Amino acid sequence: MGRRVFKGIFVDENIAIRDAKKSDAEFLSWVILEAAHSGHDLSFWEAIIPESQQERLEFIRYLSSSVKSSVCYYENFIIAEEEFKPISAISAYNSSIITRANLIAALYKAQARFCWDHKRVERVRPMASAFISCIPQVPDNCWVIEWVATRHEYRRQGIVKYLLKKILLKGLSESNCNQFQINFAIDNTPARTAYEGVGFRYIDENRNEKFAEYFGYPGIARMQITREELEQRNFVRAYLNNETVFQEP
Repeated sequence: MGRRVFKGIFVDENIAIRDAKKSDAEFLSWVILEAAHSGHDLSFWEAIIPESQQERLEFIRYLSSSVKSSVCYYENFIIAEEEFKPISAISAYNSSIITRANLIAALYKAQARFCWDHKRVERVRPMASAFISCIPQVPDNCWVIEWVATRHEYRRQGIVKYLLKKILLKGLSESNCNQFQINFAIDNTPARTAYEGVGFRYIDENRNEKFAEYFGYPGIARMQITREELEQRNFVRAYLNNETVFQEP
């Protein structure tokens, strides 16, 4: 298959990378739910919305289309598409703009939108609290990468690597963040390997017995790379030098 360059990154001739739009909310709700599973049966979304898949997707769709302070908001995403069909996506946000308080407020807003009463919230609190206990800390002024997922038939084609590079470049060019962070399930070795491939290094991890009991894996780890380290990667230097072809890192 032929190759072309799209915004500085090699992409198969039928695949383009673009910013997400509000009309992508349905696809993004699938991406967010799929990414949250990280290869496991249960995720945070099953913890707080155990009723049905449809209700989970509706809740996430609302967050992605209507709640700007949410990490799920569509403006945080870039999308890979083939012949105008979205096939993969990734998101990132500046932790100085979308803070932990913003995240909590976004969930409260969605809960109110779907008329969750106190009893409903309390019923899911134990499982949700176990998950929240393992969410890694985020430094101030950090570019945080979230929600990476690809449709099954397009996996193992390098699309996520393209998106990851693009979202890192976006953080370099559109923010003043000095640190870049990504999280992964502790037992997800392929994810860790992929992130190490673009320069991320392991920082630490959060484990919790209740988390492992509920979700089937030990906890969540985080990886980081600094702006200075990132700027030394070959694909970034090529971009900064206005070269059209990116070398491998």
